[in-house]
Amino acid sequence: MKKLTDENIETHAKFTLKNNLSAVSKVNIDDLNLLLNKFELVSYNKNIEIIKEGDVAEYFYFIYKGIIKIYFFVNDRVVIDRFEQEGAFFGGNFTHLTNQPGTHVYESIDDVLLLRIKYKDLEKICKESHDIERLYRISMEMFHSSYSTNLSKFKSLSSEERYYELIKHHTNITNRVPLKDIANYLNIFYLPYTGELVIFAAAFLGSCVGFLWYNAYPAKVFMGDTGSLTLGGIIAVLAILLRKELLIPVLCGVFIIETLSVVIQVSYFKYTKRKFGEGKRIFLMSPLHHHFQKKGMHESTIAMRFWIVSLILAVITIITLKVR
Repeated sequence: MKKLTDENIETHAKFTLKNNLSAVSKVNIDDLNLLLNKFELVSYNKNIEIIKEGDVAEYFYFIYKGIIKIYFFVNDRVVIDRFEQEGAFFGGNFTHLTNQPGTHVYESIDDVLLLRIKYKDLEKICKESHDIERLYRISMEMFHSSYSTNLSKFKSLSSEERYYELIKHHTNITNRVPLKDIANYLNIFYLPYTGELVIFAAAFLGSCVGFLWYNAYPAKVFMGDTGSLTLGGIIAVLAILLRKELLIPVLCGVFIIETLSVVIQVSYFKYTKRKFGEGKRIFLMSPLHHHFQKKGMHESTIAMRFWIVSLILAVITIITLKVR
């Protein structure tokens, strides 16, 4: 943190603050100027804790430029309470009134310019000026009323509705706040650097669609072990990167059943040959799709029904992505 000596910036910042305060309540101009003279302009670099957990607030702040996040800890996990940007006030007012250590952290997200006043100076002016006291009281009532209303509404909203509420009150916030912080505020799962995975997955999907176009009956293109093993490897790697490994058995249900049919067939054949001297089979032929072929089912019918099962499993997988 550093104090700024640029008079032009400070003058404009106080002019902005003056307009904001005048819009709240009518104030004697001399009293208002006395209040403004007590404010000083300070700057903080990004990712600096302006008010730390356990601090008793000493200053009351007005945001002239920049955006900050307010958060607290639950079992060592960061929970973002709200964001504040230009034109907003903050200062841990509750900790100042109770003289108790604060539970919230006020941190700059980008480089910020703030006007601040000491609480003891603010209280002194409030005692001397009824207009300033009323202005401060109304400002605090408006803040707490708005905060409690938003908090009550927040609990009943879905993540999507919370997002729309966020961008309605904070224009362009998605361009200024890291996505991980927005995800934390919305209480949704966030994975960094997944943009590249989306591009790769789209290309992967497009190539599979192109293959299926020419693989439809009567097939002009076929896929061997090299291609199929590669597809399985890609799906497994994507699941690991997205931390959804447990969904592989659901998404790849058809592949797993096909593989298990071979394992079961071979194991049962070896077991019966060793015990009875002659190997027996559970399926007419493995993998499983050959069993259906042996039973007289046309290959296009088998492929289409496997597609339907795979599609159902894919839908179930996508639905369960909501589960963290």
